[in-house]
Amino acid sequence: PKLTVDGAFEEKDHMGTAVQEELSRNMADFGFQVHKALIIEIAVNPDVMRSMNEINKQKRLRDAAIMEAEAQKIRTVKAAEAESDAACLAGEGI
Repeated sequence: PKLTVDGAFEEKDHMGTAVQEELSRNMADFGFQVHKALIIEIAVNPDVMRSMNEINKQKRLRDAAIMEAEAQKIRTVKAAEAESDAACLAGEGI
């Protein structure tokens, strides 16, 4: 294959243009004029589609875990800062 599945979805417009140009050349001899060739659907093997969906799902889960870890880090730092401020104020007698 010349393209990956993701690449094929990204290149649909370019493929449509290439198909339109080729059809125009071949059909001109018969008096036909092709104005536009649309690629509306790319049929992918269901196993490949499930694999792609699983990959995307895992990427989203990884991103969510990273964001949750960053949020927990911020909560921990803020709690430590608040504890430090409280200890400082307690030391000053406030």
